[in-house]
Amino acid sequence: MSQLAVAIGVSKSAASQLLDGLIEQKFVTRSQDEQDRRIAYIELTERGKRHLKHVRGRGMGKIMEVFDLLDDKELAQIEAITTKLANARPKDEQENS
Repeated sequence: MSQLAVAIGVSKSAASQLLDGLIEQKFVTRSQDEQDRRIAYIELTERGKRHLKHVRGRGMGKIMEVFDLLDDKELAQIEAITTKLANARPKDEQENS
């Protein structure tokens, strides 16, 4: 639960409440490790996978609508900027190399 809380940037109790809601809606399952009961495994159910695919599809549709508003020159600018950002290294990493 601690790793989940850190990953999504909330308190451990908030992560637990969120997880309980997802379990109740049958989007995920939780199981305990047989050797170490402190370890819990969280897994997407088939229903959860279908819902995630649906939400991602809707999101991609909206993104495509926005990109359709841009001309080729504007799309090339976005590509150049995102490539530059993807290849950039934070300043502290540059200083340590």
